[in-house]
Amino acid sequence: MNKVTNIIKTIPLQKLRDLRDQITHRYKSKQAKGIQSADEALAYLAFRSPATSAVQKRIFTECPKDNFHPESMVDLGAGMGLSQAIAAGLFPSLITYTGIEENSYMIEMGRKLSDEIDWIQQNYLAADIPKADIILGSYTFSELSKTKLLPALEKAWTATQQCLILIEPGTPEGFKTILKCREYLVQNSGHIYAPCGHNGNCPINPENDWCHFSQRLERTKLHRDMKEGSLPYEDEKYCYLIATKENWSPTYKRILKPATTRKGHIKLDLCTPDKVESPTFTKSKNSNFKEIKKLSWGDRLIIPKE
Repeated sequence: MNKVTNIIKTIPLQKLRDLRDQITHRYKSKQAKGIQSADEALAYLAFRSPATSAVQKRIFTECPKDNFHPESMVDLGAGMGLSQAIAAGLFPSLITYTGIEENSYMIEMGRKLSDEIDWIQQNYLAADIPKADIILGSYTFSELSKTKLLPALEKAWTATQQCLILIEPGTPEGFKTILKCREYLVQNSGHIYAPCGHNGNCPINPENDWCHFSQRLERTKLHRDMKEGSLPYEDEKYCYLIATKENWSPTYKRILKPATTRKGHIKLDLCTPDKVESPTFTKSKNSNFKEIKKLSWGDRLIIPKE
């Protein structure tokens, strides 16, 4: 973090804010979205990367725990390769990390931040994706056209040795992208591990609702100043999918929304293979009420094995 802060402070704060506005305007107006200078890469590191990195860390903790010891990882559209340090901290077995990224400014910034990354400077749609235990596609597939999405997913799934992780914005469109990927993976021998612990049809109708979650991250003073915000935190909404080659047979239900609570009562919306269930748990009837009370939106509700 000190290295990141020191790099960011090489540019005056107001210039960083101007660059932030420039990048955001291009994105919202559907102009070219790529980072177009070294200074823009630095601004992106300051204002956007904290949220996406917090989401990645949260999702990586959802990977299988038992007998999962990944040694290799490939990040598609890796940006600056920030997922490398996050993955290395959570998966001690990780030996190699490859970032596939075509933007030279993002790679240049990534090299300043880490020397643990093998870079392939190419669009991942055209690249030969190396086989790896973990393949990551983070905030990238929803930017593809309908004609490019499934071919890209097929390449990613073919390269996956153990686990494919997809992350998209927590919007209706992000969910629709995840849903299309989920359907393909189920039809091609994939095992859906998270957020849903089953391979059944998604019980959520994308025309009426969308499956998404929220990650809260603490803002540093620099982050607050950069975003001109007063709150000491921000909430990043996201959708995601973890699919595995091996069937780890997860035994849980996912909490899909913030709980509805009353004194002695908790109502949860839970994902199941058939539908969204909305059971009410009570202090008087549920022996595990204290544990359930600690759970939050996006957590697992473990199903006791019979």
